[in-house]
Amino acid sequence: MRAKIVCFLFMLMMTAACSDNPAAPEPEPSPIASYETDQRRSKISINYSPYTNGLSPEKNSPIPLTLVEGHLELLDPYASALRLFGVTGELEKIYQPAKEKYGFRIIAGCWIDKYMQESSIYKELDALIKLANDGWIDVAVVGSETLYRGDFPVEKLIEYIQYVRERIDDKAIPVTTSDTAQAWNNPELVAVCDVILVTIYPFFSEIPVENAAGAMADTYEDVKVKANGKQVIISETGWPTAGSPEGAAIPSMENARRYFEDVYIWSLAEDVEVIFFSAFDEGWKNEGRKGDIGIHWGHFTADGRLKEAYLTIH
Repeated sequence: MRAKIVCFLFMLMMTAACSDNPAAPEPEPSPIASYETDQRRSKISINYSPYTNGLSPEKNSPIPLTLVEGHLELLDPYASALRLFGVTGELEKIYQPAKEKYGFRIIAGCWIDKYMQESSIYKELDALIKLANDGWIDVAVVGSETLYRGDFPVEKLIEYIQYVRERIDDKAIPVTTSDTAQAWNNPELVAVCDVILVTIYPFFSEIPVENAAGAMADTYEDVKVKANGKQVIISETGWPTAGSPEGAAIPSMENARRYFEDVYIWSLAEDVEVIFFSAFDEGWKNEGRKGDIGIHWGHFTADGRLKEAYLTIH
């Protein structure tokens, strides 16, 4: 006890001695994309797109509000956070009911690519800003895998991110982009983003399922080093339930279950947010060597049935 008292008095003396020469204030930390660990024990974060039942963004299909509300009703007991991939047109109608009626945490992404006119890109950016300023979103994401696709040089992407940040009123809303691990080799991109969103797909790296979650965790750790202390969120990962193999990576219901459970358990143990891909099977997607993988990423079938691979969390 005497030692504790002496230590306490010494600390008081040091504090008084330093009071005349206070240290320079530390810089304000970047906004954190907060989420509740306890809630994730019963719900997950998931990527959501409404293009089921023959609908396609490539056809600019109208999305019935009843379809959106049906999807949100299915997802409500299953997920606490949704990541979306567009903020204009038909996708704009998702945000208000998702936030107002169901209380989802919304990670909103504006879609930009090299095929768009500059005016269309800024229309997306302005729509993202408006959703943030209207209170409908929690994280603002400027583009998805734009560096991976080679849509823009990193300097142009940074310009778009800064444009959005400067115009969002609530500076607690994190602004970032989402891209593959290689994109985060750019320290100037890391510097301008409040949080780091990285997409990791061991399936497309042809890794067998028994090693896949470990490979994903290794990639996460690599990106975490580059993040310089900023929060890292895995913005996309998953395993298809059917389709053709990619090398040693075999799509199946059982392998999807194993990958999901391995990653889910790891995410809780390491306190890392993982946004699983994807909410529903979408028939318009063409991915994989034989083009038959894209339609099988959903946790739910296109008609809204939860697949047996994901019953663990439900």
